Amino acid sequence: MLSMHAMPEAFSVAECDAIVAAISQAPTDPALLVGRNRDHNMRSADLVWTDEVDGLGWVMDRLIDLVRVANRDHFGFDLTAKAYPFCSGGTTC
Repeated sequence: MLSMHAMPEAFSVAECDAIVAAISQAPTDPALLVGRNRDHNMRSADLVWTDEVDGLGWVMDRLIDLVRVANRDHFGFDLTAKAYPFCSGGTTC
């Protein structure tokens, strides 16, 4: 069952205005599907990676902290240690 959780005070109105102003001036990338596939019949959108916009590094830091707090306080999921090895690129762990 899905559980909704909201954090209405995560960003102030002034912070939201600053984010919108900054990303409005940033170049966009096409929003792709899984596997970096493009299908305009399914999805036609552009996006801006906020962590790549000068002066918005704090947004990703805030989001990471908000997700951590929500996971712990609302969903009862608290990562306290690296329990499994990190594997990537087909590496067998």
